[in-house]
Amino acid sequence: MQKLVSKYALAAHLGLLTAAPLFLFPYCTEGWIATVLLWLSLLGAVWVIMEPSRIGGEMPHNARERVVRTMTSDPFSYFMLAVVLYAAIRWINGGIGLKYDFEFQAWSLRSAMWPYMPGSVEGTAVLPFAASVAMTTILLGIRNALGKSARIAYCVTVAMLVGYAGLYFAYRYLNGDAVFLRLMACENYNPAFVGMGFGIALLLGAAGMFGANENRWLKVELLLLPGLAGCMAGLLLFSSLLCTLAFLAAALVMAMIGFVTCNKVLEGSGSFRCGLFFIVVFVAAGFLAVEAVPGSGLALRYQACEELNFLPDGFMASRAVLSDMAAKVFKENPWLGSGLGSFKFDIRFLATPETYKVVVPGQLMVTNGWWQLIAERGVIGAAFFLIGLGFLAWTYVSRLVAGFADLKWRPLNFLFPVLLLAVVPVMFFECSAWRSDVSMVLAAALALSANSAPSIKKPLAEKE
Repeated sequence: MQKLVSKYALAAHLGLLTAAPLFLFPYCTEGWIATVLLWLSLLGAVWVIMEPSRIGGEMPHNARERVVRTMTSDPFSYFMLAVVLYAAIRWINGGIGLKYDFEFQAWSLRSAMWPYMPGSVEGTAVLPFAASVAMTTILLGIRNALGKSARIAYCVTVAMLVGYAGLYFAYRYLNGDAVFLRLMACENYNPAFVGMGFGIALLLGAAGMFGANENRWLKVELLLLPGLAGCMAGLLLFSSLLCTLAFLAAALVMAMIGFVTCNKVLEGSGSFRCGLFFIVVFVAAGFLAVEAVPGSGLALRYQACEELNFLPDGFMASRAVLSDMAAKVFKENPWLGSGLGSFKFDIRFLATPETYKVVVPGQLMVTNGWWQLIAERGVIGAAFFLIGLGFLAWTYVSRLVAGFADLKWRPLNFLFPVLLLAVVPVMFFECSAWRSDVSMVLAAALALSANSAPSIKKPLAEKE
């Protein structure tokens, strides 16, 4: 029992931390979710140091020394601390909002407390700050404290927890719950859809399923089957049509990679069972989409696919107008942006009567995630995103090249490029990746794949 706790309890806790916001967001305020994340992150940080995976026959104290040594020598650790500091300043420096100027008898935009520092709309940045702390704990744990088997356990844990949430959300949606019907509506004025998080968890579940078969964790399939079905249901119900199609294609690619290439790792029956497993999930999802809810939003999506009408009417015209406004906001605040959550106020000053002929009143965000990023966060905020992605990409490529001769073509090795090919194009039409709950699971999946290839010091890094 102690051995199981030592090998997999940290992975399970990090998986719980990753999935927690997706469980809680329909029911809890941002402040309450942030509190949960901070407490789970504190416990996770202690666990990363005190009970990391033991590799190469290490003793517990050797594993702790290794983790501390690698974390303190890794530039990525200090980068993530800078991200947390930046997010903390943005949270504290709240207060951006509308105020009435009595002298000019007009509404104006109130500045943040510190005008030349990162800012936010009051109350908006508390969850992104907590998510940055949680993300730091998760990423440093994945990079430094999880062995090969623990990484598979992490994939399975995230897919199961997110999938079970998806099943419950689908049940509430089918019973007419107003909260989940509103999530299904995917209004364009708030183009940040939680369904992308379920799609990312589905890809993690694909990698975890093949890894579980490789480790002969055959009973895990019984737990993972409803998890994958729930991830698929959450993707179908709560994402935009383009996002749904992109992640269904990515899941098919992961299934094909696993079925074809895992013959080199698994016995034929194991890879066949994995392939059959995914076929069952896709068939069940197709039945749900086409037959189970006739006349519903899913049926309308199916009809849109038949007519090759993947975007709502007038979407591109609205998107062009909003992107022009975001460009103006960026030019006025090029370095730090206008502040997190402030575009909904900026649009009121930039809009004209002609604007509302194509833009929905009450628009909150740009229907282009890249313009949303640079308008609200500026060059410096966008640089944090690009530098972090660059760190993970460098890890992925360098490990892949260094360990190419010893590489076993597991699906987890392909997750990094497959995930980017799904997310990057979709973000030209929505802002889902900037949701705190989605960004956490996205960053974790990228880091997990980046560290899955054999390292240069393979005997030390991969033996367990």
